[in-house]
Amino acid sequence: MEQLTKDVSEGSGSSLFARRRTSQLDITHLLAASAKPSPAKELVANSEPEFDVLARFRAELARETPAAPAAVHVLTDLIRCSRYETMFGLELEVRRACDKMISYARSSELSVKAACELFLKFITRTSFDFPDFDECKAKLIQRGEYFRALTDTCRERIALLGEPFIQQGYTVLTHGGSRVVFNILERAAKVVRKQFQVVVTEGRSRPESIHSAGITNKTLRFCRDLVRLGVPVTIIPDSAVAAAMEAIDIVLLGAEAIAESGATINQTGSLNIAVAAKALNVQLFVAAESYKFVRIYPLTQRDITRTDAESAPRAYRQVVRNEDIPRQIQYECPSSDLTPGSYISLLITDLGVLTPVAVSEALMKMYQ
Repeated sequence: MEQLTKDVSEGSGSSLFARRRTSQLDITHLLAASAKPSPAKELVANSEPEFDVLARFRAELARETPAAPAAVHVLTDLIRCSRYETMFGLELEVRRACDKMISYARSSELSVKAACELFLKFITRTSFDFPDFDECKAKLIQRGEYFRALTDTCRERIALLGEPFIQQGYTVLTHGGSRVVFNILERAAKVVRKQFQVVVTEGRSRPESIHSAGITNKTLRFCRDLVRLGVPVTIIPDSAVAAAMEAIDIVLLGAEAIAESGATINQTGSLNIAVAAKALNVQLFVAAESYKFVRIYPLTQRDITRTDAESAPRAYRQVVRNEDIPRQIQYECPSSDLTPGSYISLLITDLGVLTPVAVSEALMKMYQ
């Protein structure tokens, strides 16, 4: 008993608390270290330029890479160049990069968000399957390269599945200048050599990109590519869609994103076309890659409307550059609208030809 009292008085108790405080400090130190590059890596960082996420993202978009694959390309290169040596630090760096690209993407925000969520899901899954950091990092880079190669394959498969819907002598209405839609039309005209004509709307929802003739630059490029294939093209104002619909055989649209409900988010004007097509019993098909499936469930147009400088109301006189118009008249046009799945006949995707209600099941398989 005296010995026990002596031990306590000599600091055995204080020693216990000291050990506890030391352990807490060690844990705090480890957490801090996991979120920072190692000292050896920091020395290398002084001699290497910092990875500029937005600069790489803009460079990918300039090469006409779709926004979602472009985001994955950037994340793959980021992981390859990362100086972190823990999964915690690497995932934190990737999440910051995702936030930057989603904020920058604007009109393609939802598709970029969907691609980033899938990539982050894979990071979490891979970290459990491969505890070794170097092996895990190599698998992540391999997955990113696989996604890069898959992009072209997606469009080829969609073109293969979508071409049979275009019959000989059809008149096809499209809107927005989607490259996926163009691939379907290109296969029908160039490979199968079908004779058909295309009606294209001006797509005036983005005034900054409007050409002097009233058509957007993107739509003008889309029409020029069709003309090179020998396809007859007619351009109509967006307001003439309902009047022209009785001469249309099918409507073929792209999508910026496809919601869990099967609803599509696309360039403003798509809903107008869908309503007119439904009223006149014209089938409407949407062609889009599966990486544009996003886990959201919007119910109204307000659920997808951005409140930023691009979509904010402005003086109409500034938009049309006419000083005679009173400055009190405002101009407002959202960049995208929501088309409910009830207006869509079928979705043509790289996963197959789906009904809108099948999107939720496809999303469950992608994220399980």
